Amino acid sequence: MSCRSEVVLQRRPEPLQLALAEQNNHKRYWRAVVYTVVSAQVCQSPAWQRFDPMGREEIGRWLAFLRPSSNAVELQLSKVPIEDVDQQELSESLKSNQFLQSLWLTGNELTAEGARALGEGIASNQSLRTLRINYNGRMGVEGVEHIMNAVAANPRLQSFHFGDNDLQAEGLLIVTTALALHTGLRHLDLSWAGNIGVTGAQALAQLLRSNRRLEELRLTENDVGPEGGKAIAEAAAQSSLRLLLCDYNSIQDDGAKAIACMIRSNDTIKTLGLHANAMTAMGVEVICEALKSNKTLLNIDLRHNRCGDLGIVGEAMGMSSVREWDLRSMGLGPSAFKAIARNCAKLQKLNLEDNEPGLDGYITFADHFKGTALEELNLQAHVQAPPEAAQLSLSRCLQSNLSLRVLQLLLLGGRTSTEVTQVQLGAIKNGSALEELSADTMDDDAASLAEVISSSNLKIIRCRFHQPESLRELFTCQKGLKVLDLSSSRLTGAGGVWSELLLQPQPVAEELCLSSCALNQDDAMELAKGLASNAWLLKLSLRRNSFEQPSWEALAKAMETNGTLEDLDLVETGLNDQSFAVLAGSLKFNKSLRRLEFSGDIADATMLAELLAVNVSLREIESAGDLFTGKGVEMLLSSLETNSFLSSFTLEHTQPRKFKKDKADYKLYEASLKTIEWLVARNEHPAWVLNSSFQKGNEVLVCLRTLGGESVLELQVGEDETVAKLIRLVYERLGYLRPLRLMFADGRFW
Repeated sequence: MSCRSEVVLQRRPEPLQLALAEQNNHKRYWRAVVYTVVSAQVCQSPAWQRFDPMGREEIGRWLAFLRPSSNAVELQLSKVPIEDVDQQELSESLKSNQFLQSLWLTGNELTAEGARALGEGIASNQSLRTLRINYNGRMGVEGVEHIMNAVAANPRLQSFHFGDNDLQAEGLLIVTTALALHTGLRHLDLSWAGNIGVTGAQALAQLLRSNRRLEELRLTENDVGPEGGKAIAEAAAQSSLRLLLCDYNSIQDDGAKAIACMIRSNDTIKTLGLHANAMTAMGVEVICEALKSNKTLLNIDLRHNRCGDLGIVGEAMGMSSVREWDLRSMGLGPSAFKAIARNCAKLQKLNLEDNEPGLDGYITFADHFKGTALEELNLQAHVQAPPEAAQLSLSRCLQSNLSLRVLQLLLLGGRTSTEVTQVQLGAIKNGSALEELSADTMDDDAASLAEVISSSNLKIIRCRFHQPESLRELFTCQKGLKVLDLSSSRLTGAGGVWSELLLQPQPVAEELCLSSCALNQDDAMELAKGLASNAWLLKLSLRRNSFEQPSWEALAKAMETNGTLEDLDLVETGLNDQSFAVLAGSLKFNKSLRRLEFSGDIADATMLAELLAVNVSLREIESAGDLFTGKGVEMLLSSLETNSFLSSFTLEHTQPRKFKKDKADYKLYEASLKTIEWLVARNEHPAWVLNSSFQKGNEVLVCLRTLGGESVLELQVGEDETVAKLIRLVYERLGYLRPLRLMFADGRFW
C-alpha cells in the first residue's frame, strides 16, 4: 500500500508547533494529529509511530490529510487557526474526501466565515461519522448557524460534540432545531454550552421528543436548574437514550422528582449521571425509590449530593438492576452502610469514598461482603482512615471473595499495618484477584511478597523496606509490576541495591517511586549506574531526596545514554542553577523523556531555554520556584515561540513575589507580567498552567492560575495599571472559558 502524504502547515507566530501522524498496520489506516503549524513528511510505517517536523523553514499545509489522495481516517487539529488556510480549498477538500471518518477541531479561532467554509465541506462529505468542534466560541450565532446547517444536511454523521462553544440559550436553539429530524445522529455532547437555563432545557426536551434515534446525551454543567431538569426528564422518559449525563446542573429536589418519574417509565437508559446537583435527602430518596422498579439501569452517579444517613440507598441496591454505584461524598452514615452491606451482593463496582460509616458501619459491611460479586470497592475516608479492626475484617473477607480486584481502604500514601498486609497476602495466595497492595514495612514478608507477585495478578505495590536484602527478594520475581512505590523506605546507604535493581534483565516495574527515601550521594551514584543501561523503566520519582553536585553529574550522564525513561520527577531534590545546568545539558539530545517535573532554587532560565531550543522529545514540563522571574526570561520566551513539541508547561510560584517600585526586584515583577501576558495571549484554551502571585507590601497584587482541562482562571487584583491592562487582555483572549473566581485585593469578588 502506498502511504505517502506530505503534511505542510502555514507559518504562524504561535507556540506548541507539532505534527503527529500515526498508522495502525493491522487496520491499515492513518491517524493524524496536528497541534499547530509545522511541516512534516509522512510515509509508511509498520506500527503506531510519532512523526516529528522535518524542518521549521519548510512550511506546508495540513490540508494534505483532507485531499482525495489521502487515506487518513481521523484528523485532530488543536490550536491550528482555520482562518490561516485557503477556506475554499478546505471546503473542496472536505467535499471530495472519501476516507475521513473523524474530525476534531479544538481552539481554532473559528469565525463565522471560517464556519461557513467548513460547513460547506461537512455538508457534502460522504465518509465523516464523528465531528467534534470545541473552544471555538468566537464564531458567534452566525457561525453556529453555518455549522448546524451542515450537520443537518449530512445524515451520515453519528457523533457530534459541540460543547465549550459558549452557545448560551440562543445558540442551543439553533442546534436543537437543526438536529430535530437528523436520522443518523446517535451521540450528542453539549456539555459546558453555557448558562442555557430553562429556555435551553426546553429546546433540548423538544429535540428528544423529535429525534427518537439519539442514544447518548451529555449535558454537564449547563445550569438548567430545577425547571430545566423537569423539562429534560419528562422528554427523556419516552426517548431512546441509553446514556444521559446531567451533572452539575443544580436540578435540586424538584428536578429530582421529575428524574424519578423518568426512571420509573424509561426502559432504555443504562447510564445516568446526576453528580453534584444540589439534591438533599428528599431528592436522593425519591430517586432511590424509583430505582426499585427500574430493570434497565446499570450505572448511576449520585456523588456530591449531601443526603445524610439514608438507608433507602441500600434498599434500592437490592431491588434495582444497577450494578455500578458512585456514592462519594454524600454524608452516608452507619445506617446507610448497614443497608448497603445487606444489599450489595450483585453489584460490580461500588464507590463509597468520603462518607461517615463509623466502626459499626465498616464491620457490618465486612460481615456481608463475603458472598458479593464486587470487582471494585472504594471505602477511603478523607478525614480519618477506617479503624484497623475494620480493615482486618474486610481483608479477611478476601479469602472467600475471589472477584474483587480493587479494594481501596486508605487514601494514596496510606499504608496498612503488618497484620492487615499479611491477611491480604494470604488471601492473594489462595486465589484472590486483588491487583493492588498498600503496606507498611515488608522486610519480614519479602519472600512471601515475591512469591505472590510471580503467581498472581498483583500489579501495584506501595510499601516500605528498611533492609536491602529484603528488597533483593523482589529481583527473583518471574513477572514485573506496573508500579513499585517504595516511598519513605529507610534505605540510606543501601548503595548497590539500586544498581542491581535497575540492571535486572527481567523488568521489575514500569514505574519506580523512591520519594522521601533519604538517598545519599552513594545511592545516587548507584542509581545512575543502573539507569544508564536500564531498558524497562518508564517512570522514576526521586522526589524529596536532597542530592549534591556530584550526584547530579552522575544522574545527568546516565540520562545521556538511557533510552527508555519517559517520566522523571525531581521535585524538592536540591536543584540549583549549577546542578540544573548539568541536568538540562544532558537532556538536550535525550530521545525518550516525555515529562519532566522539578523544583528548586533556580533563578536562571537560560539553561531551560537552551534545552527547549533543541530537545525533540519533551511534551510536558512542570516546575515550581522562581524560574521565570530571574535571568533568561527573554530567552525562555524565544524558545517557547519556536519549540515544536512541548504541549504542557507549568510554572508555579510557591510564595508571593514581593517587590517595591523603582527597585531592582520590580524588574522581576515586570518580566513575570510579560511572561503571563505572553502565555495568555497565545493560548486560548491553555494546556499551559500558570500559578503565580506578586505582593506589594502586605497586599497581594495579582494571582493568576490557569488549568487547561478545568479552565480555572483566578485573579486577585490591586489598582496597578499594568494589572488592569492584564485583566482586559485575559478577558479579551479567554472570555469564553469558565472563570471560577475573580477577586480584588480587599476580598471583593468582581
